[in-house]
Amino acid sequence: MRKLVRRFSNATSIDGCRSRPVSARSMGSGVVLLLLVGLLAVPVHSALADATPYQKPSADITAVIDAPLTPSTMVDPTRKWLLLLERPSLPGIEELAEPELRLAGMRLSPQTNGPSRRRPSSGMQLIRMADDELRDVKGLPENPRIDDEEWSDDGSKLLFTNTTSDGIELWILDSEKAEVKRLVGPDVSMTANVAPRWIDESNIVFLRVPPDRGPAPEAPRVPTGPVIQENLGQKAPAATYQDLLASPSDEDLFDHYLTTQVTLVNLKGALRPIGPSDVYWEVRPAPGGRYLLVQRLHRPYSYLVRAGRFPVRTEIWTTEAERVRELYDSPLQEQIPIASGSVQTGPRSFEWRDDAPATVMWTEALDGGDAAAEAEYRDQLYTLEAPFEGRPRPLVKLTLRYGGITWGSGRLALVNSWEWKTRRQMTQIIQPGQPELDPVVLFDRSWEDRYNDPGSPITRVNEMGRPVLMTAQDDHTIFLSGIGASPEGNRPFLDRLDLETRQTERLFRSEAPYYERVITL
Repeated sequence: MRKLVRRFSNATSIDGCRSRPVSARSMGSGVVLLLLVGLLAVPVHSALADATPYQKPSADITAVIDAPLTPSTMVDPTRKWLLLLERPSLPGIEELAEPELRLAGMRLSPQTNGPSRRRPSSGMQLIRMADDELRDVKGLPENPRIDDEEWSDDGSKLLFTNTTSDGIELWILDSEKAEVKRLVGPDVSMTANVAPRWIDESNIVFLRVPPDRGPAPEAPRVPTGPVIQENLGQKAPAATYQDLLASPSDEDLFDHYLTTQVTLVNLKGALRPIGPSDVYWEVRPAPGGRYLLVQRLHRPYSYLVRAGRFPVRTEIWTTEAERVRELYDSPLQEQIPIASGSVQTGPRSFEWRDDAPATVMWTEALDGGDAAAEAEYRDQLYTLEAPFEGRPRPLVKLTLRYGGITWGSGRLALVNSWEWKTRRQMTQIIQPGQPELDPVVLFDRSWEDRYNDPGSPITRVNEMGRPVLMTAQDDHTIFLSGIGASPEGNRPFLDRLDLETRQTERLFRSEAPYYERVITL
């Protein structure tokens, strides 16, 4: 082969240094020689590829790479069972080789109708906390890919999904029997990342791949026209994103995989559809199980922003598919200011109040959504109770951007807010039953100051199956846990904090050589 290459190089003067003419004979030889080289190279390459599978390192290196991670844990609401979820160290090659669609900022698996890059668990065990009895769970499929776990209110059952090569299934764990069974075949859709959720002790709501969905649309070989985008002379600074829609065929593909059917399933596997098939973005049951908070995307879509900024209609439904009220129809959000912490105008961040039956809450910007603008207040929170008539009730104004709320009762809730520019994070105490009272600052700190992080409040599950603040019997003492960053390393801790006196008592701190953290109380 080396000789052939040299002759070919001399005859054709590839280096450009020779100026002698090339004869017809030498030109013909060169052509033949080129074909011979190509013909010889193909079988050699194929033979090498066929004879060279993925190589494996030594047993010692393999043992380190494949060493199982520390299991993740979930305590049931009654604190009777501790679920251990085994986690693989790395995804398998077959998982990484699955096809992937990149649409509107999302990476989807057309094979499973779910996200393409998840880190599922590979097994589960149960520990009965009364006597530390470890139970192996029976009935799991071979090589399970477990995700989206959620306990029922009474801890008797756990729902979870299992991803197969054909799709995503819904399974149920019976904690007393330590057995699992499949409830729904590979028809669960997770393209919008909406996990199945309990409605009550015997019913689950989830998004289903429409039974009548046809094959995915194919892009036309010849475009029907150009993609036109206009700027009419206005300043429109914007962030850039990857994996956006880029053509009408992308839009059709997005609709195909995001179109789902809201469905109820009972523990016997009986299915009941709710409403029509549509591009659902969120379906969240209310405490009490009668209402659903439903969000649906609709056109026009955008080639500039991700799906989370597409037009979305937010509504309240009953579980009988009755549309009670449209809360807001958010337009396309292509011109949100680029300053970090900027948000859309109008209602956003819809959620149910965890400590009350069927009360929806949302946030609205008071600064035009622009974090760079000077403003006394950034956000206003509102609530609206069932039957969802009349005007919403103002809850609290925030000087920083809303960052979440931990509900406790009508007398206690903790509201978090933040500001990116200063890395400032604030936690305030409010009384939801008396919104006319001013909020009281509990913590006001920099989130970069990890050594002085007070920790996060510990919650319990209330009678409606929702997480609320865990308090002592006096109703004004809460419990905080954190990682306990220090010059010695992380030392997880548990504190008790009196909200009236602001006195803190340390109940536990992990000490070397052990690393221990609080899971529940």
